[in-house]
Amino acid sequence: MYFTTTTATTLLVSTALLALTASVSAQGQIASLDSADSYCFFLPPMVGGDIAANEDSAIAFCNKANPKAPGAKVFPDGFVASVHWATGDSWVQITGQIEPSKYSLNPCDA
Repeated sequence: MYFTTTTATTLLVSTALLALTASVSAQGQIASLDSADSYCFFLPPMVGGDIAANEDSAIAFCNKANPKAPGAKVFPDGFVASVHWATGDSWVQITGQIEPSKYSLNPCDA
């Protein structure tokens, strides 16, 4: 799984710190972090999948179609409840809240 962004080298999503890269071409395995209005992160490949058990097979989901994230799906309606975007000289951070039931995720698996 890889993230791509034009302004950052690291990202904090929920509780995981993930490395970013801009040179990967795997369909559904690229996430783009452009702004608070254009972002992606990874979810299990199947509705209701366990997050921890699917870390190696997770796929990118974005808040809207994003040509920088080929093969990424769009989050289900209502899945992202809130988003906070922050940047620094060499980093981007996106945090927020999700509604796990919109993707049938276990609310204790985070």
